Amino acid sequence: MSTKILALHLSSRRLCAARAEATIGSFKLLSLSDAEFDGNAAIPEFCKDSWDRVIATLPAETALYRFLDLPFRDRRRLGQAVGPALEEHVPLSLDEATTAYDFTDSRRRGPVLAAMAANSAIEKLGNRLSEWGLSADRIVWAPCATLEIYRRSISYEDKGTVAIVDASVDGATIGVLGGEALLDLRVIGACDDALLSRNVLYALRSMKTCPRRIVLGGPRAAAIAQNLNRDGDHFSIEQLPERCPLEGVDDARWRTCAPAVGLLFAATGGIASPLLDFSPRRSGTFGRWSELSSELRPLLPWAGTALGLALLASTVSYVRLASERAELRKQSEAVFAKAMPGMRQGKGARLKMEMRLRELNGARATPGGASVTPLTVLALMSQAVPKDVDVEFDGFYVSGNNVRLNGNGASFEAVTLLQQALIDSGHFGEVEVKDVHAAAGGNGVAFQLLLEPLGSASLRGGAKG
Repeated sequence: MSTKILALHLSSRRLCAARAEATIGSFKLLSLSDAEFDGNAAIPEFCKDSWDRVIATLPAETALYRFLDLPFRDRRRLGQAVGPALEEHVPLSLDEATTAYDFTDSRRRGPVLAAMAANSAIEKLGNRLSEWGLSADRIVWAPCATLEIYRRSISYEDKGTVAIVDASVDGATIGVLGGEALLDLRVIGACDDALLSRNVLYALRSMKTCPRRIVLGGPRAAAIAQNLNRDGDHFSIEQLPERCPLEGVDDARWRTCAPAVGLLFAATGGIASPLLDFSPRRSGTFGRWSELSSELRPLLPWAGTALGLALLASTVSYVRLASERAELRKQSEAVFAKAMPGMRQGKGARLKMEMRLRELNGARATPGGASVTPLTVLALMSQAVPKDVDVEFDGFYVSGNNVRLNGNGASFEAVTLLQQALIDSGHFGEVEVKDVHAAAGGNGVAFQLLLEPLGSASLRGGAKG
């Protein structure tokens, strides 16, 4: 079953949308669009469709960010320390803004990238989507989505570095990647081509690590490329590859829509560090849902393997136990058939066999056969007691010609009716009910019944009758 996903990159100048269907392990791009947006445009056509998941970017210039070097790596302590540490560097307070952070390296090395965005900006984005009949499941800072699509598109050595530059009408996002880490980041606001080229060049020169290799993408990549090497910097400039790292995306325009296409990875939790999530309902003392997911992401393959092995072991154990149970049932049926010929096993098989064992033991102890047998006594009781007397027996004891039964009745009246029926039968010289009391749990009464048969001859005659 597929999931329909809408990924939106919305800024004050641009509306970029990627619409896709996702199945397990793959995407199918339905359409891409990238257009200028002045804030007064009509509701886009794609908003009239129904979507299973909507994910949007928070524009890059909306958030103020810093790289923070903190002495600990557990997210609980980071969640408590990042906000106050970032507040000292940006002109926003924790009362009026939302903070998001993540490790710059998926191995939790190096500094933490933290950003703070005004609550009003996040609410403005949410209100715009509400006007279009949409509600964002996640709000991701745009540079994170852009970095992810570039990281997946290009190849570089683990120890090497590469600078990515995504240029659009919004301005430019510049990141330096080295191995699995983000080493540096710059965000440049909207301006004309000449000024944007100059700002990109200055940003590259000011970075602590300025690699020679640069990968350009975005609608204004060509304009940037013409100006980068004018002052003899000798950058090795490449264009973003035509092949999209998302399977099923064969539209070459994806290179101009990097933020929206990168969001498709965030829709399924596939963005590597850093991922800054500004979704309001996911904020809290212990971090956002995205932080928890990134915390658990390295364990997912092991968890899946462990779950698969557990299910396999459970299935094997169940099959083995079912086989052993069937074999034991077969053996018990064979034993019952041999001990109780002509009688169906049914319920109470154990009690029937115990009574049969007592009967055989009693016959062996008295060779003349004059002793009382349990089956004979129960047969006479069955004849004497009316069916509407609600009693059950759970113990039968014989000592010579004396019989003791333990049982439960629905009420004291039922026990009295049982006693009277046995006396009226004429098969028992004495019928005494002892130790009558309320049963545990309040369900009926428990009692003990003492019987003194009139003699084995009369019992055998009664049984025959």
